[in-house]
Amino acid sequence: IVWSTPQSSTMVGALIRASSAKRSPYLLADQGFHKSVILVVLDDEESSQGVILNHVTTETITLDLEGTNVEIPVRYGGPFQDLARGEGDSKPPLVFLLSSLSSREASIGVEVGTSGIFACTKQDITKAINAGLASITDVMAVQGLSMWKKHCSHSGVRGDIEEGYFEEISNNNIG
Repeated sequence: IVWSTPQSSTMVGALIRASSAKRSPYLLADQGFHKSVILVVLDDEESSQGVILNHVTTETITLDLEGTNVEIPVRYGGPFQDLARGEGDSKPPLVFLLSSLSSREASIGVEVGTSGIFACTKQDITKAINAGLASITDVMAVQGLSMWKKHCSHSGVRGDIEEGYFEEISNNNIG
């Protein structure tokens, strides 16, 4: 997954959710997006890309926290598993997200836009928790990617927001 630095016209770092209209446009089609909350991680001239934050899978990942193994759930980031997979890999890579007030000051990971959410490695997460800069409740592991291609009649995720399929939300509304 490529993380981009936000430009003034991009949606990088934005949190969006599937429409809260009385009848969800995803109820019968694209059910992976039904009631989804998505963090936009890339928005350029070719596509918009994001990771779904609130769909938990049955998989877990183990973190070694000062000699204690702690399992956290892996979340389903989206249907585009192949785009996130490296050549020869059997699974797409895990992306670790950290939402901690001390992440910016401690230079842990890379902030996604100005969201206050940081993309990290497993080592970054373990180091931050062991140093007391974050807690396990600040961490999320995500696998997969959601993508909106841009072409002449569609402007990526912004187009889906304009059509009413998604709505932008404040990161204060997640919890």
